[in-house]
Amino acid sequence: MAESEQLLDIGEDDVPLEGVAETASGWIELFAGRVQSTTEGRLDFTLPSRRGVAASGAVKCFLEWSDAGEGLGRVRLVTGDSVDGPGPQQVALLIAGVAGSLVCILWPFFPSLAPAAGVGAVLAVGAWLLTLRRSGAGVAATLLSKIVETQRERAAWDDGETDGGADDRTGE
Repeated sequence: MAESEQLLDIGEDDVPLEGVAETASGWIELFAGRVQSTTEGRLDFTLPSRRGVAASGAVKCFLEWSDAGEGLGRVRLVTGDSVDGPGPQQVALLIAGVAGSLVCILWPFFPSLAPAAGVGAVLAVGAWLLTLRRSGAGVAATLLSKIVETQRERAAWDDGETDGGADDRTGE
C-alpha cells in the first residue's frame, strides 16, 4: 500500500441502536451510495469516490454496530478500499487558488496588482468550489456523523426530551 493510501476506520460510542440499519440506509442513499447487503449488526455499501457523483467510481465500506447494553452501543464505519490522498492536479489547483487569494488580498497594498485582483478572486473561489466536490475520507466521516446525529435525535424524541418548541413560545 502506498503512503498516500489508507483505510479509514472511525467509530462512535453510546449511540442508540434502535433502527440504525434503516437510518443508515436512508443516509447512504442521500449520499448517492448503494447498500450491497444487510446482516445482523452489519451493513455493506459503496459510496461514490466524488461527492454526489455515482459515475466517478465507488469506495467499498461497511458499518458495524454492537450492543453495549441499555439500547446503546458502538457504531463503526470502515472503508474497505483505500482512500487516496490528493493527486498532483489537485495540489496544483490548490496552489493556484492560494496564489489567487494572495493577489486578491494584497492588491490594496500594492496597487499595481489591481488588474490581477479579479482573476485572483475567481481562481481562489474556483479552487475552493472544486475541492468541495472531493469526497475521500470526508464523505465517510460526514456520513457516520449524520447517522449518529439522527439516531440520537430519534432517541431523544422517543424519550420525550424534545418539546417541539411550543412551550417555549407560551412560557409554560
